[in-house]
Amino acid sequence: MPVPRKHEWVSLATARDRLWPPGFPKANEPLAMFMFDRVNEMVANAIMSGRVPIRGIPQGEMLPIEIDAQLIRKPDRHQIFDNELRLKTSSTKAYEPADFRSVTINWTVLDEFTREMWPDIRPTLKSAKSERITRALEAAYDSADSAGEKPPNVNEVVPKVKAWLWLDGYDASKRQIQELAQSFKHRRRQQGKTLRSE
Repeated sequence: MPVPRKHEWVSLATARDRLWPPGFPKANEPLAMFMFDRVNEMVANAIMSGRVPIRGIPQGEMLPIEIDAQLIRKPDRHQIFDNELRLKTSSTKAYEPADFRSVTINWTVLDEFTREMWPDIRPTLKSAKSERITRALEAAYDSADSAGEKPPNVNEVVPKVKAWLWLDGYDASKRQIQELAQSFKHRRRQQGKTLRSE
């Protein structure tokens, strides 16, 4: 019998960051802007569905309450970034204070909801074994070599490996990747050396 996941609440901005596909570029380019729009739309649609619980502090109050999604206007990217929501009946003027601030969303439910609704961006990832992680490490270092870039250190290599694994539908923990990266010490630059000095 599977153990139920503990419910975790995060801000709307944090939820958006977590939904970003691992390794997908965030530079200011058309592809990244497309993905920003997709991820913001995922958060907004999840809120409007009524299936994902949300909380927020009402204007003039101090404590958060559960928010009824049926009463909320669909949030735009600015409101998601600012962790704010507005009622359908409130002003549309941006300078007016939001009806709810410090809005949080149930990440556990949002994670399941987005994997169900957008499997192309939120695939259910399998746990990678050591052999697959090692191949992804090789790919990350080979990619840096062919691009003439500095070989990534044990911290920098983690998101690169996660990106390679994600493309194949797998994931691994930071600790797993860093432990296996120790065997690639010969591929990293010695302390004190720079790209120019080589």
